[in-house]
Amino acid sequence: MSACAQDRCPSLSWRVICLNGSLGEHAQAWDELSRRDFGGHPLLSAEFVESLLRSFAAGHEHLCIGTDAQGKPRAMCILQPESPMVWRSFLPSQAQIGPSLLSEAAQAATLFHALPWGVQQIDLLCCDPDFMCHEELHAPQAYPLPHALTVSIQLVGTYEAYLRARTKNLRANIKRYSRRIQDDGRPMMLRIHVAEAEVKAAVERYAALETTGWKGEQGTALGSNVQQLRFYTDLLSAAAADRRAKAYELYFGEKLVASRLTYQRGGMLVILKTTYDEQEANLAPGRLLLNELIRHEFSTEAHRSIEFYTDASPDTIAWSTGQRWIRHLSLYRFSITAPMIDAARALLPGSRLSSEREGVEYQQQFFGCCDDLPAGAIQLMEDAGREGSYLGLDWYRNLEQTVFVLKRRAEYAVLFHRNDAVAVLPVLLLRRRRSRLIQGLTSFYTPLFGPALAPQLKPQALAILLRALNERHGGVPSMDFGPLDSEGHAGQTLLAAMRLAGFSSFEYHCFDNWHVNATGNWETYLRARGSLLRSILARKGRRFAAAGGRFELLRRPDEIDHGLRAYAQVYANSWKKPEPFQEFVPGLVRTFARRGELRLGLALLGDEPVAAQVWIVSGQRAEIHKLAYDEKHKAFSPGTLLSEYLMRHVIEQDEVTDIDYLIGDDPYKQQWMDQRRKRWGVVAYNPRTFAGVTGLGVEVLGRVTKGIRNRLKHFHR
Repeated sequence: MSACAQDRCPSLSWRVICLNGSLGEHAQAWDELSRRDFGGHPLLSAEFVESLLRSFAAGHEHLCIGTDAQGKPRAMCILQPESPMVWRSFLPSQAQIGPSLLSEAAQAATLFHALPWGVQQIDLLCCDPDFMCHEELHAPQAYPLPHALTVSIQLVGTYEAYLRARTKNLRANIKRYSRRIQDDGRPMMLRIHVAEAEVKAAVERYAALETTGWKGEQGTALGSNVQQLRFYTDLLSAAAADRRAKAYELYFGEKLVASRLTYQRGGMLVILKTTYDEQEANLAPGRLLLNELIRHEFSTEAHRSIEFYTDASPDTIAWSTGQRWIRHLSLYRFSITAPMIDAARALLPGSRLSSEREGVEYQQQFFGCCDDLPAGAIQLMEDAGREGSYLGLDWYRNLEQTVFVLKRRAEYAVLFHRNDAVAVLPVLLLRRRRSRLIQGLTSFYTPLFGPALAPQLKPQALAILLRALNERHGGVPSMDFGPLDSEGHAGQTLLAAMRLAGFSSFEYHCFDNWHVNATGNWETYLRARGSLLRSILARKGRRFAAAGGRFELLRRPDEIDHGLRAYAQVYANSWKKPEPFQEFVPGLVRTFARRGELRLGLALLGDEPVAAQVWIVSGQRAEIHKLAYDEKHKAFSPGTLLSEYLMRHVIEQDEVTDIDYLIGDDPYKQQWMDQRRKRWGVVAYNPRTFAGVTGLGVEVLGRVTKGIRNRLKHFHR
């Protein structure tokens, strides 16, 4: 589309302009937007994008410019048609993140009207959530796909303090590497090149060094590709003229043994390329150079951070102070487009062959209860439990023993990679008519569900486990998982894996969740609450104390029987319906008392319990699981006063920074919390089964009908 097109929406008007290997007259506008809204990110600068276009453009790249009502650019991206239905980011392999100046995915969603009508999908590739498309993603037209776990180092404080915060193993390795080179007898020397001619020469030496290794054998080395070599030479030479490029080289004696090429702007140093002499691998020249680079950057105080933009290995992660997932984001013109495309793709003849090739290095095992799990799987679940009690092994053990003991069948699907457990997916196997259905191992007590995953696991690997689970049970027509954190890695990975496994998936809203970041002291937290709540606490607190009111906090296993009797008495006198599973809460209380994480609070008038709350505290996080008060004493607001008592305790004594109400959007929760987020579930249908196709059709029809009804309601207002 060589002509300009426009979309008029309340916020943006879009133009789509065919490029000719350059940003041309729009380079200045690109740079201004990059500096204003994206911190002058080096890889989002006009200089970097221009270099990509000059070296790798194929002639069908389009610049999309979204302007506000005053004609000021607010969003820009470079897309190219992948097919008549799909446009995606211009992303040569030399670009670690996509050239997209989009602060919100919603900005790109309005772009469809500016593209040809046949375009149903926009793929924004390699989005860095710290800089682009970073709002919550739970629109039915937006599908994130975790792509690579990247790492960074924040250059705050001193190198010595940074090193002390690394793992004991990393510090020991650095000492060992240093001793080895001392024993080798050759002096180790770091050379840093910043002048234009020096950087250009360093790029040439880099290319020659990389060609001697495995990349040279595969033909992917910098020196093996003239076009790629020219890109890095031209980019870094030009950047060096303005002191925005550095080449770090490590020498053993007079021999170059490692090199890193970096590009910098806006207080950020990005490592573009790294290589080392593989013949010297026993002396770890690559790690020694990285250590010297970090030491130097701390000493100069010239940058705020070092960004790696790589698919980080465990070794690289150990050097980092922060990690995040670079993700692809697929946007669809209509909410039903994605599941219909997924269904069609799943029925293609070649889809099964590709999945078999992917699974060569992976194995699956299935276990009937959590106590049968192997050590690696147990560790994964324990690690997940640090993010929330409801994701850990003890939570599932209590569910098995109190909720699902004779009702339904639980199963733990475990994925292994080279004998290491990398994923655990707890599921329930249900029967409906003649079919088996699979859903997450959850109950209405569950505030959040998610598989336990190794930190670097990608959706493609989890999809292997889902396919194996599906085949093990004869091809289930549907799977249902929720509630999920659609912003967390586990939730996003599961959502993407369902699609990759050949299921057509739909998200649905489960409930809202209120939480608060309680940083600072109790007085600071309380001042941030409403004046009405503070007035109630002061007034009712005086009245409660005058009537002989007091509070108890129970934590130890030897206090639990007394606490559970009091809790049961309060619950029986409350407005709440009887618990359908009488042993779940006692099991929860006893389990987390043994772990030292229970906070069972009681409000008493004399010796009579009038309010009770079950909290769990782990690390810097407090979870509010159950609460009730005796309605006969409602005038004292004992539940509110007990909440104040526990809030103060966890902030002052436990020093938590996050307090979470878990489930529900009750009005009283807004008094204590200031942040609300939605929890979503996903139901996915198997288009290879008749029942799955039927369910898919019913789901699509229901959503289309609901959309029409909503439009009609809006029209008649």
